[in-house]
Amino acid sequence: MTITRINNFQAKVGNGDELFESLKALQPMIAAFEGCLACSVVREEGDENHIVIIEMWETVEAHKAALSTVPPETFAPVMALVAEPPSGVYYSD
Repeated sequence: MTITRINNFQAKVGNGDELFESLKALQPMIAAFEGCLACSVVREEGDENHIVIIEMWETVEAHKAALSTVPPETFAPVMALVAEPPSGVYYSD
C-alpha cells in the first residue's frame, strides 16, 4: 500500500507565479527524502493562485519523519506568499 499526500496552497492575489516557482524549487528536496516515491507540483487550471503538491510515500510515518527534518525557515518564503495556512490530507490505495 502506498500513501498519497495532497497539499493545497492558496497564494495571496498576485503571488501565484512566485508561490508556484518557490514550491517547484522545493520539489527536488521532497523527492529525495527516504520513503518518497514521487512528488509533483501543479496549479489549478483557471486559478493561478491555487497550487497543489501531490506526493506519493511508502508510509505516513515516512512522510512525517521527512518533514520533521526540515528546518521551519525552509518554508518561510512560501508562507509569506500564502493567503491562508496550507492544508493537506493523506489518501491510501
